[in-house]
Amino acid sequence: WTHREAFPGGRRLRLGIGGPSRSGKSYSALRAATGMISVTGGEIFVIDTDNEFALDYAYNPSTQEGFKFQHVDFKPPYTSERYQSVIEYCVSQKASVIIVDQMSHEQTGEGGVLERQQEIEKQLAEKWKTTREKAKAASWNEAKTIPHGKLVNYAARVQQPIIFNFRAKDKIKIVKDEKGKQEWIH
Repeated sequence: WTHREAFPGGRRLRLGIGGPSRSGKSYSALRAATGMISVTGGEIFVIDTDNEFALDYAYNPSTQEGFKFQHVDFKPPYTSERYQSVIEYCVSQKASVIIVDQMSHEQTGEGGVLERQQEIEKQLAEKWKTTREKAKAASWNEAKTIPHGKLVNYAARVQQPIIFNFRAKDKIKIVKDEKGKQEWIH
């Protein structure tokens, strides 16, 4: 054990940005991260789960537009353990700010929590010789609570600021135009 006099500061930024596709999550995260490193120095690391979509925002020397960052291409499976591993990689590379673009795949993507839960539910039902409905609660503990909880606990201890982008479903409203025809509006 050790101790020291307490002083303010040392808080770790954990920022979540949510919105539907093309709503500006990646751009906003990069703007915020660029502002942070303008004060602290260092490099931004973008963990890109969207088939290299983040590269659309990379700095282009000929136009002098875009953002400077290190790109980490993250392909499926989107397990909690792999999210933790890729964040650990960014930390080991001395990232100053880490952007996880998209975190939603951990839940709904290939190999994500929902897929894992379905498979575990099926396995437990077979093992216990019961219905899948009766195995559902136990399957969630193994598929989400434990691995996701470990990821959250790890992320809370990381010194670097982390920005998590979350994809939300589009909100659609059906309205009638001047001719009475129905139209879908985002």
